Amino acid sequence: MKFLKLSAALAVASCFLINSIASATMKEEHEMSGAKPTVKNEKVVSKSKAPAQIEKKLSKTKGSVPNQKEASKIKKELPKSKDAFKIEAKLDTKKAQEKVKPVKKEFWRGMELPANYKQISILGDAVATKGQAVNLIKRNNPKVKLECDVEEIVAFYWAEAQREGVRPDIALAQALVETGYFGFGGTVKPKQNNFCGLGTTGKKVKGAKFKTPELGVRAHIQHLLAYSTKKKPSTKIVDPRYELAHAIRSERGFVDKWSGLQGTWAMGSQYCEKIMVIYQAMLGMEMSEAEKKELLARQKLEQEQREARLKNDKKYRKQMEKEAKEREKARKKAEKEAKKRKQKEAEHKRHERVDKVVREDKDKDK
Repeated sequence: MKFLKLSAALAVASCFLINSIASATMKEEHEMSGAKPTVKNEKVVSKSKAPAQIEKKLSKTKGSVPNQKEASKIKKELPKSKDAFKIEAKLDTKKAQEKVKPVKKEFWRGMELPANYKQISILGDAVATKGQAVNLIKRNNPKVKLECDVEEIVAFYWAEAQREGVRPDIALAQALVETGYFGFGGTVKPKQNNFCGLGTTGKKVKGAKFKTPELGVRAHIQHLLAYSTKKKPSTKIVDPRYELAHAIRSERGFVDKWSGLQGTWAMGSQYCEKIMVIYQAMLGMEMSEAEKKELLARQKLEQEQREARLKNDKKYRKQMEKEAKEREKARKKAEKEAKKRKQKEAEHKRHERVDKVVREDKDKDK
């Protein structure tokens, strides 16, 4: 009997020893792996917000993109699960999904104005071409009152304006406003070669006069420089009012946008809108054949340069492969649709033949 009691006590002691060793080894493994006991992990998960609650919080954030602080806070609250990583990805791609608002078109007297026309600078490169400018003038006034051809006056504007860094296309549009498409129906006469109303302060004051159209264009561009920049003209000053205009603008502030000429260059209202409507019409005109060829050649060269730069680029090759697969997919789809159409047509013809036979049989019976 004593022997049995002793063996039972030894069995209990051995079980206790085995459990203590197992718990110690488990604790050691958790400490080595950096993980916490499962019970505590369960508490952490229960305390953290569920993915559905976090998504709800995301939808309530102000604006289409949460700010950086809100994003970091929500990211900290995320439990480490598949749903959590999905929500993290949603946060990161939220900004990319933001919709860009289209530019609102503006009109003046039913005519379209360029986008953000009030912010267009006096200085810069031309957007419209010489061919478009020539076509616009000829369409609106086939019988111009000029001391030169239309092509020549346009060439003068491009040469003089580009030399000084002024926009030639819009400077010409201003001249078309001032002269009525070179019709000269006001105080200034065609022989004056005055294309911007220089010195014309009233109906009885004819203003400045220049020997040639080229000098008249130069004076116009120089007067624009006097309004818009401290920089002096690169050619001899022929504008008789340059120094006065430059001194006034140096004191009161330079005007670097076409919208700034309203109330400074011309006292009439909507002076900028009148210029911009003509400029927008110029952009809508057809280019000359030479300009079209030049544009195509330039685009082709740019494409070749782009392909040369990206030839050894892995991304480029992948993109080309993707495009090739898409083209092949589209070709197969088109073939499949064509096959279906042929089958439908054949079936339709077969039905027509059957209907014809039935009608003939009915006619015979009658």
